[in-house]
Amino acid sequence: NLYDKVEEGWLLDNPSLIRVSRILYGRTFIGFVDEVGREVIPCKYVRQNKYYFQEGLLEVVNEYEKIGFVNKEGIEIIKCQYDKVSEICDNLICVRKEHKWGLISTNGREIIPPQYFFLGHMGQGRLIAQNENYKVGALDYKGNVIIPFIYYQLGRVTTDNRIEYSKGEGGEHGFLDIDGNVIGHLPI
Repeated sequence: NLYDKVEEGWLLDNPSLIRVSRILYGRTFIGFVDEVGREVIPCKYVRQNKYYFQEGLLEVVNEYEKIGFVNKEGIEIIKCQYDKVSEICDNLICVRKEHKWGLISTNGREIIPPQYFFLGHMGQGRLIAQNENYKVGALDYKGNVIIPFIYYQLGRVTTDNRIEYSKGEGGEHGFLDIDGNVIGHLPI
């Protein structure tokens, strides 16, 4: 009788955890219990954004619509403080806080403070970033600029380690290597 609703099958990679919810002050809060009813993830979140754990972490949202991560034991590893988050890649998460993007590790350590208009995973240890002038470049996982902020658009790293680039509508475009060297132009 502690919960208003009990539902199975919410976590694809951990079906033994059962999602429970209770309504408090007109708002529904969710958590997870094990098969014997022991609360594993506290019933204090308004939702989980994924149906699986990534690198042992579940993305959760608090009553203030801030995103964080809990582990399989229900410990909040990353405090609910972000507006948006990326998928976890190489144990790193791109996070948006107060309209700026940065990078944290899966243990919550800040690697790149929120300072970019956009930040996302490109592959091969690279992050695509957009600065305040809306120019795009690439960073390594320490925040060092690898490809300067001179591009209109950069693509993801391909299987042959190329990055398609564009310098603007109708302008120069072609391919870079992962260090930012031009390796080919495409016809305009």
